[in-house]
Amino acid sequence: LAQGLQLSAANDLAKACAPSRQASMNVAQGVAAPLRHAKFPRDSSAFQTPEAPASMAVPAFAPYDFPTSQASQSLQVASARMYEVFLAVQSLYDDRLKPYGRILRKRLLERSGGGGKPVADFDIGRLMLICQSCPLLRVEAEDGGDWSVLCDSRVPDFVDVYSPKDLYPESLWVAAAAYFQSLEGASMTLPGGRYSCTKVLANRRLHFLAGRSLGEVAHIVQLAISQKKLLGYLNGSVVPYHRSQSMVKERCAEKGTPISSSCRVASSLATWDRVRECLKQLLSSPQSSAQSSAQGSTSIPLSNVKRLFRSRFQIELSETALGHAKLSELLQDERLRDLCSVQLQGHSYVVVPCMAATSQRPGTISLSDSLPLPAQVKAELPADWFGAATSSGLETAVEGGKGQQPQQPQQAQQPQQPQ
Repeated sequence: LAQGLQLSAANDLAKACAPSRQASMNVAQGVAAPLRHAKFPRDSSAFQTPEAPASMAVPAFAPYDFPTSQASQSLQVASARMYEVFLAVQSLYDDRLKPYGRILRKRLLERSGGGGKPVADFDIGRLMLICQSCPLLRVEAEDGGDWSVLCDSRVPDFVDVYSPKDLYPESLWVAAAAYFQSLEGASMTLPGGRYSCTKVLANRRLHFLAGRSLGEVAHIVQLAISQKKLLGYLNGSVVPYHRSQSMVKERCAEKGTPISSSCRVASSLATWDRVRECLKQLLSSPQSSAQSSAQGSTSIPLSNVKRLFRSRFQIELSETALGHAKLSELLQDERLRDLCSVQLQGHSYVVVPCMAATSQRPGTISLSDSLPLPAQVKAELPADWFGAATSSGLETAVEGGKGQQPQQPQQAQQPQQPQ
């Protein structure tokens, strides 16, 4: 870290601020020399240099007492922030959470907000620049415009919080179900963000989460919402499932009624035929799509589908009125499977068209269109042989052996001639 500060901060800043080359070298050497021999503990508030007595209290965010000047003060702030970012990344590694930019920013605010430390006001773009300037960190682009920062000196052992695989014992889910069922009052309302919700549950020190890393707890929260139906959402907060809007939507889906009072006019509700018609137009219109895939097809964010139905077609798309509790489940219904599918891109879901369905030709498949047969073989086959071939016959011929000629229809056996 001392070498990184010397290369990325001391030299560059000294060259920009010093009046001459020799003066810039003096400033850089004066700044980097104490850092080269300094000890960097995990807590920056306990930082001590070899020159400072152990009893001397060094203020937080001040790894080295620089000379009083504009250049040295700027370097002092830059090096302190880089060091805090480095420690925050290490803490996320310890928690088995991948340091995405938004998660790293929350961790920095957590670390700087306690113990009387000033709150570091990092915006996401500025934070990425700090990570890029630190030689011990490496910034990588992620799907959906997000980014993460990695440390090459640590082995990445992150928990995939988006994985649908349940890796936990049944006893954990039984205990979790009993706990969430017992919540009442203010204790049953949890923050709406998964990271914030995870932190609150971890701080409660629940027995069924004992020994689990923060990354594992985040995965458990994700599964409790998406699969186990132990948690749900209500007005932007996470609550026990029996108190959530998801439960209300399931009951409305069973009855085939819309959940919103604004959608109760029957004439404004989309029917299955109308849904198909509108989806065809949306998926073929570049104006409604957020991005294009490599094949040239468009995709629509799942969160925009209902808004587009209202703005483009002046109708309400109610998944519960059509028998589904979730919009994603409605769009994957058998009646729409030939039109679109729902896919996870980055950290959000999008609706993409089914290209195979639109490119498939109607009618039977003729062997003459797929297998190159010699003219002599074609001449020996009956006239109606090609028309009677089906797609299953094509598959049988292909699987039976590539390059082999199809057999002729069986005819009356002729007496064999002596050889």
